[in-house]
Amino acid sequence: MRQWSTTATAATLQDPSATQKNEVNLDQLAGLADIQDILDLINDRYVEIPDMELVINGGIQSALEKSHPFNSWLSATDLKEEDPGVASVGMTLIKRGIYASVLAVVPGGPADRAGIRPGEVIRRLNGLSLNKMSAWKMQRLMKGPVGTELEVQRYPKDAVEPVETQLKLEIPRVSPLGFQTSPRGSLITLSDLKPGRDKEFGTLLGRLTPNQPLILDLRNSSEGTPQVALNIANLLCSEGLFATLRTTNKPDVNLTLTPSSPRPTMKFIVIQDATTSGVAELLASALKRHGKAKNLGGRTAGLGVALGRFPLSQGGALELVMERWTGAGLEKLDQTGVNVDKPIKDFGPQDRLLDFILDNLNDVTQGNKAS
Repeated sequence: MRQWSTTATAATLQDPSATQKNEVNLDQLAGLADIQDILDLINDRYVEIPDMELVINGGIQSALEKSHPFNSWLSATDLKEEDPGVASVGMTLIKRGIYASVLAVVPGGPADRAGIRPGEVIRRLNGLSLNKMSAWKMQRLMKGPVGTELEVQRYPKDAVEPVETQLKLEIPRVSPLGFQTSPRGSLITLSDLKPGRDKEFGTLLGRLTPNQPLILDLRNSSEGTPQVALNIANLLCSEGLFATLRTTNKPDVNLTLTPSSPRPTMKFIVIQDATTSGVAELLASALKRHGKAKNLGGRTAGLGVALGRFPLSQGGALELVMERWTGAGLEKLDQTGVNVDKPIKDFGPQDRLLDFILDNLNDVTQGNKAS
């Protein structure tokens, strides 16, 4: 017997005897018709006159973020906005639904000086809720003319009530790579992998104590280019696969390590955590696989992706994740990131990091791999 199921707008014939095969063959996009029905019901039956533009825009953005927090829908009006400028507050945020979390903070920048730390929750920027704001709009709010003020509503670690913090935008300062050395070993802090960092890194290698441990701090590193990461890996690793770029509807592209000299014999230690993201994850994976490094700290962010922009017929555009990286150890860098050989939550103050690692070298480089 057939059963009828009625709704406010239509009657749908349901046949319990339909075969599993027919169900499997149903068009996976058939639910799009339901979306139109839902919009019609909101427009016609909602208790108040709805702002349909707000409903539609919010629905599109929410659907995009379900796929990836970097995805954004840009309206035709958005695309007409002028470039906000290069001044910034020195922090990277990632959308987490109704809020954003601080992914990385530029050392010495406005956010760092104000005490903002990775992992903090951000709920509002300039009084605007991040709930329905796209990642694109959120990033633009953190840029602008020098001296522009940005009001940040944040929840520091373990805070119950929000804290309002005023930041002033400034031109990002390009600081040298952090470098500490002693007769027992050396520490290089790679805060970013932007063009020129590979040459700077190569110069620092010439100042190292021979055959002593080299510690590479990749925490708080989220910007740069794959080529710079590859160039640095070539200075430290043996031959092999560096990473694989996977793009929708295109063949995979393999980047290969081609070191110009034999791999240094020194012991490598990589410090990483959830603030290690993007191209820094490529380097962390390659050093672990081909540099025989011990990776300490925590799993990386799993944000090894790249965006593409696609125009829409009504004048807007989509910014969509269209490329993802696989690491030298075949890690899915857009999902799981790079695991550690030994988890360490607290390395102590930065100015004592080199001594902490060297004083505990046997302990921090031995033990079971983290699951």
